[in-house]
Amino acid sequence: MNPILAHAHECLANGISIIPILPATDKGDKRPAVAWKPYTHHRATLTQADQWFTGEQHGIAVICGAVSGNLTMIELEGRAMGKLGELATNMQGSGLSGLWQTILTGWSENTPSGGMHFYIRTSEPSEPNRKLAMNNKREVLAETRGEGGYRVTSPTPGQYHHTGIPWKRITGGPQSIPTLTSEQVEDLYAIITATLNEYHPAEHTTPPATTTDREGDRPGDHYENTTTWSDILTPHGWTAVFTQGRTTYWRRPGKKTGISATTGHNTDRDRLYVFTTSTEFLPETPYTKFAAYALLNHGGDYQAAARQLARDGYGTHDHEGDIIIDLPLTPLTPSEEHDNKDDKADTNPDTTPQHENSEGDEDDLPPTWQPTNLTPYLDGTYTPPVPTLFTRTDNVALLYPGLVHDIHGESESGKSLIIQTETARQLQAGNNVAYIDYESDAGQIIERLTLMGCTTKQIQNGLTYIRPEQSPYTTREQHAFRTLLTHTYTLAIIDGVTDALTQEGAASKDNDDIARWHRHIPRTIARHTGAAVILIDHVTKNTDTRGRFAIGGQTKMAAIDGASYLAEVIHPLGRGMKGTITLRVAKDRPGSIRPKSGTYRPSDRTQEAARITIDSTNPNKIITTINPPDTTQENTSIKEFRPIHLMEKLSRIIERYKTPISITELKKIYREDGGKAKNETILGAVNYLLEKNYLIEKEGPRNSRLLRSAHAYRAESDGIPVGGRARLHVVDGGQE
Repeated sequence: MNPILAHAHECLANGISIIPILPATDKGDKRPAVAWKPYTHHRATLTQADQWFTGEQHGIAVICGAVSGNLTMIELEGRAMGKLGELATNMQGSGLSGLWQTILTGWSENTPSGGMHFYIRTSEPSEPNRKLAMNNKREVLAETRGEGGYRVTSPTPGQYHHTGIPWKRITGGPQSIPTLTSEQVEDLYAIITATLNEYHPAEHTTPPATTTDREGDRPGDHYENTTTWSDILTPHGWTAVFTQGRTTYWRRPGKKTGISATTGHNTDRDRLYVFTTSTEFLPETPYTKFAAYALLNHGGDYQAAARQLARDGYGTHDHEGDIIIDLPLTPLTPSEEHDNKDDKADTNPDTTPQHENSEGDEDDLPPTWQPTNLTPYLDGTYTPPVPTLFTRTDNVALLYPGLVHDIHGESESGKSLIIQTETARQLQAGNNVAYIDYESDAGQIIERLTLMGCTTKQIQNGLTYIRPEQSPYTTREQHAFRTLLTHTYTLAIIDGVTDALTQEGAASKDNDDIARWHRHIPRTIARHTGAAVILIDHVTKNTDTRGRFAIGGQTKMAAIDGASYLAEVIHPLGRGMKGTITLRVAKDRPGSIRPKSGTYRPSDRTQEAARITIDSTNPNKIITTINPPDTTQENTSIKEFRPIHLMEKLSRIIERYKTPISITELKKIYREDGGKAKNETILGAVNYLLEKNYLIEKEGPRNSRLLRSAHAYRAESDGIPVGGRARLHVVDGGQE
């Protein structure tokens, strides 16, 4: 029996699900040789294992999660191995040396990339895959594979990895996997994160504590500079466990082993970083001393905390109420300070302090939690949003004032050029435009606007160009951002959503981060300035799984309250060329644009809203024409197309699974069952099932589309009366 087959038998005998792995190619490595999702629900048989591994044609991977007895794999990447000694020291300092020894002597392996895998079982159901630590480049240093994940194991040889290096067992094996309680798992993950993690999102939104002429005169600043973490945490039951270098490791109240947080880990500023969800602090969110004091003693009310510190003698009275909120993505109220209050306070010492009435300041808009007056909706006087900007040659407009839109597409698809066309139109009409640019520079923008016919005076008077390098909610930037919100714009462009999210410390695939960013920046700009806000974004490279979404979390689409457009190139653009772009509407929340758009495309649920020609053949000008949809280019019968038998086959496949299945996996299983439909037809069938609520979709890893069944679809019930006769549906030239 060859070593891989012997290992397969060993895994199955110890209750571990296995799958075969293909050799590495230019398409990648660690790829399953079979549709692997079924083996997250049931284990392969010995007969299957013999078929897969007898000829040594496959490597081997184990499935983590419930099917393998709550198996979890913990990976330390090769780039993290330099801190293995520090990790062991911190385990010992936290009273967890016994736990660490148990893991080291369980099942551990070396990986081809120079890292290590540790296998554990958990007494509670396995968590999904989880990142435990990243470096400042956002490269993973430590992560887990749990429910819904798999990992290649030894003795898989080098030809299954792009490095040519094999996986090697260090200790133990499937028979010696330790089982950990949920508390032990929490302790283990906390130590790994505390030791290895270098990336903290808030560090991208909060600047270092630099020396200024006002440093230390506010209560929060004074408190920050004169108080220790022991003064803040110990009265609330926290325990300092040990100190390693500049980092102190803390244990939360009610816990007897392990650690729950660190202080002093970052070089720029001494912050509290909590790993557990069992405290009042948000996990994995750095807190300054003032923020921690406010949360522990005033329920997170920063103004109340500042007033109490002032009464306790911290700071100077001139700036008692002048508090900068120092948490990530926590914006200040626009009216909390008058635009030039700081300037007056600094330059005119005789100015009467404003802080006494700070609680009575009123926003320029009513509170959002104030009950809405429903009278206009009930008496018929309410006017729904109407698009008035970015007008086609038939006078149909495509952008709604005061709402947030996006245009997403591949690189060089003309996304920015399209909206710069409308920027030029608005400037020529004497209106104001804000252009917030994360990707280009002022020179390129002004060159294009000039070629589109704008004069120097029009650009000078109407264009507000911003090239941000920090979050607008940092101390340095918040005054300028508030000033921006006092102006009126017809158009506001945020060019480069991915970079914008990064500046906020937000992950482009994290739906919570995306929702906060939308609320605090695009919607804030739209709400205060009245502008139609347009976000310029990218799409994933995979056209099969792309759908109608921009790259990243699905919340990007959900957060759009105007219209979302997909830009597609028909004829390429460039200097000296005449190109054509179609703008396809993927979402129209107010609903005024879709009825005036072209034919529906089931594969991505979009309609052509405009066909735009951009003529750059004259080196001295750019001429843009925004035409209505070209209905002659589209299949007008596609609305009636429903591959009902294909839809039933896909529905039946998805119904087999208790957990969501990706479209890629669905297509693979469908083809293994003998299906012949083309990718576009499959996507059209899936989208129709989604529209009719037979399926539920959510976003998965690497922008994949995950599907689960909501209701069973059967062709015989598709609009056919009981006892009626089924219609014939044709798929790609043959009955499906």
